[in-house]
Amino acid sequence: MGTASYFRARLANGSSSTVPISFSWSDTTMFSPAWSDVGAYDTFYSFQNTTGAALNGTLTLRSPAGSVVRTFNVNIPAGRAASTSTAALGIARNQTGTARFTHDGPPGAIVAEAAIANFSISPAYVQPVKFQAVRERNSLPRGSQSSRRPFVSGSASARRAAAKNAPAWRKNAEPSPKRLARSPTTVGAAADKPRPTL
Repeated sequence: MGTASYFRARLANGSSSTVPISFSWSDTTMFSPAWSDVGAYDTFYSFQNTTGAALNGTLTLRSPAGSVVRTFNVNIPAGRAASTSTAALGIARNQTGTARFTHDGPPGAIVAEAAIANFSISPAYVQPVKFQAVRERNSLPRGSQSSRRPFVSGSASARRAAAKNAPAWRKNAEPSPKRLARSPTTVGAAADKPRPTL
């Protein structure tokens, strides 16, 4: 969390032998494309901490021009949720914009929900709004991806096409086994017939 654009990491090896290491950087900033408190509408936010440690976060509401309208700093206990709204934040009425949430937890630590709602009408109007980390990458154990392959039915050319279009870690495409159905022939005998791919 912060505005720094350059980061440095160092591993201090106190042993006399080499030490294997693997690491990854991940941008966990979460973005929401809209908020509003126009008329009787308000925007409501909920942030769920999915980890076993307390996390700190900052909700930033911006105007359509990009200027900061309001910031909200929050500490979310382990396994708990924190919530707020444009009304609770005391934002002047009849404004709109975008939102951003930054936190000091690992990827996947926060599940965020947002909704623009009007509870003064019946039935109440509630419009969910996306709030997600668009550049977040979850770490996977080494080798866990290599065992996943795209399964395709058909010829060798179809298999090659699937492998060509698959992500780099899923290049080893292989055909899926065809399930066989029994279908009667004109003389009453049963013949194996491939089922259509669903």
